[in-house]
Amino acid sequence: HQHLLGRADLTKQERDAAQHGLAQDYMKAGLFDRAEDAYRALAGTSFDTEARLALLDLHERSRDWRAAVEVAEQLERSGSGSFASRIAHYQCELALEADAAGQHAEAEAALARARDAAPGDARPLVQAGEHAAARGDANAALRWWNTLMTVRPAAFNLVARRYAALARSAGDGG
Repeated sequence: HQHLLGRADLTKQERDAAQHGLAQDYMKAGLFDRAEDAYRALAGTSFDTEARLALLDLHERSRDWRAAVEVAEQLERSGSGSFASRIAHYQCELALEADAAGQHAEAEAALARARDAAPGDARPLVQAGEHAAARGDANAALRWWNTLMTVRPAAFNLVARRYAALARSAGDGG
C-alpha cells in the first residue's frame, strides 16, 4: 500500500483506498502511531467515518481518553450516530485519572461533562456519588445516588449497600 501511494498515476479515490489499506496494515502490524497518522490522513475522504471509528478504537486500546472524546464528538457531530454513552464513559475514565493524580477539581469537571453527555447513564451518577463520598460529603453522595435511583432504578443495586451505610452514618434512616 505504501508503494501504491508513491505512484503518480492514481486517482484520488485509488489514493484514498491505498491510504486506508496502509492504515489497516499499520494497525495489524501493531504500529499504532503510524496507523493513527494514516487514519488522520483520511479526514474529508470517503473513508472519513470508517477512519474515525478506527481511530476511536485505537484511542480506546491505548486508553487515550482525551483523544477518544475528541473523535467521538466529531463522529457525533457528523451524524454517524450517538456516541453519548461512550463520551460519558471516557469522561468518567478521565475523572478517575484526575482523582488518582490528586486533581479533584478536574475530576469533578470531568464527571459533570460525563453527566452532560449522557444524563440517563448510570456510570456518571454512580461515580459522582463515589467521588462525593470519598470527599466526605455524604449528603452529596446520597443526592447523586437518589438521582440514580430515579433515572436508572435497575442500576441502583450497584450502590445500594454503600447508600444504606452512608445514609445510616449520616443519620438518615431512608
